Amino acid sequence: MEYVTYDIDGNLTGAYLQELHVAHAENHIEVTAEKRINWVLYRANAARDGVELVPVQPVPPAVPQQITCGQGREALYNVGLFANVQPAIDAIEDPDTKWRVQNAWDYRPTWERQSPFVEMMAGILGLSDDQADQLFITAAAL
Repeated sequence: MEYVTYDIDGNLTGAYLQELHVAHAENHIEVTAEKRINWVLYRANAARDGVELVPVQPVPPAVPQQITCGQGREALYNVGLFANVQPAIDAIEDPDTKWRVQNAWDYRPTWERQSPFVEMMAGILGLSDDQADQLFITAAAL
């Protein structure tokens, strides 16, 4: 007999080619040899009378923690935000903060995703954390 066992959530816990073990009597499903061999790709269906493929979960791209200034500027240009940056910097009222942001915009060779400059600029440009992450992902590919 070929069968798989499952837990309360329907996750498969083992695959067997043997006579049904008494401990598996309540939580087993008979399967084909192919499904038994590849059992990690399956889960028990809702009725617990068959198996179904586990949906493949896409792996989100990793957010780079650093990009070059050129990559960041090009990414901002490509999404139509580049022209908004200088007016946003000019609108900063605190002279010390304004100088630091302008300095970072003009002279930093790299941008760190978690830096105060990037966090401030994302806020000023109205970017959510997810949008800023996506901008970094896009920029890193340029």
